[in-house]
Amino acid sequence: MSFRAALDAVVSVLLPAPCRICGATLTDANRIPICASCFASIEPIVEPMCSCCGRPFELAPQVEKAPGLCRLCRASFYAFERARSFAYYNDALAGAIVLLKYEEVTRLGHWFAERLAEVIRKRGRGISSRRCGSRPAAS
Repeated sequence: MSFRAALDAVVSVLLPAPCRICGATLTDANRIPICASCFASIEPIVEPMCSCCGRPFELAPQVEKAPGLCRLCRASFYAFERARSFAYYNDALAGAIVLLKYEEVTRLGHWFAERLAEVIRKRGRGISSRRCGSRPAAS
């Protein structure tokens, strides 16, 4: 057992703290008050997804007319050029966002930034500045 693991165990026994999302007792000393189970339930979005809004196709089925775009993006519904998320919106992710925004758990800002940077590293190439659903200008 490492010194860090032993220290975490001692701190969690002497000063038990609840997970700020689910309420379970935290088993390690961490500057982010979220348990491993809640972190694990934040599920990353994977391909296939709309090339414009980033919604997974199991939530927004694609059609033959415009492969790669969901129905809303084909209709130019959104006013943004591109959007990406790193995970499905669920209770754990919503709780983490609330902790960052309203309870000022600023360490979560670093955690979110690392996840979003990974999304850009993986999927950032090929994102054009053309508006979703728009066609290139005629020359």
